[in-house]
Amino acid sequence: MGFKIELLGLCGVGKTTFLKAIKSKLVSNMDLGLAYPIVPPKNYIVLSLIKILYFGFFTDPINFGRFILNKNNRWLVKKVAFRSAGINYRKNDNFILIDSGILQPFLSFEIEERFSNSKIPIRAILEGCVLPKLVIVLIAPPNIAMKRYEQRGLSGKGKLIRKNSVRHFNTADELRKNLIEYCILKNVRIIEVDTRQNFSNKYLNSKLTEIQKFINKREG
Repeated sequence: MGFKIELLGLCGVGKTTFLKAIKSKLVSNMDLGLAYPIVPPKNYIVLSLIKILYFGFFTDPINFGRFILNKNNRWLVKKVAFRSAGINYRKNDNFILIDSGILQPFLSFEIEERFSNSKIPIRAILEGCVLPKLVIVLIAPPNIAMKRYEQRGLSGKGKLIRKNSVRHFNTADELRKNLIEYCILKNVRIIEVDTRQNFSNKYLNSKLTEIQKFINKREG
């Protein structure tokens, strides 16, 4: 399978801003394509969903079963299956996953879709998926990300903020940490980016160097 990179961060944290600042160098210098969302063939989607359900019930039958019994929670399982199918369909190429990775839906679900208090069974859902080789984690305090997210929605470029968003953003930040812990256990490389600051050329080049070193190490 080709080399996949995913960006992960709270809604409004600055993923798009960071990507715009570095994507030309990533694509030209590191032989990486940009994988935007696609609609994969139905057989890929069905197979991905079956794998998630199989490994989910095998890994953590009680928590996974409780989670998907609530039909509102099925959004997350279906979204991850859809994204996983798209990745598998393009599995042989090296890509930066732009709004098409399998980790970001967990945070989007918490912030934009979640209505129940049921525990999200991270391991059970992801055991049936192939993780990215590298995750670029964009970090800012939840209150800053929430403010940016709200401004984006008010300007018509995103969803409007919903009630109790402070709680959802704080919970999503804890979920982000749990996702990273799971990825580290699975030997996924993590590179952190602090989005509270302006992206100077010096800072961006330091992150590009980290990415390049990791790619070179894998290819060497």
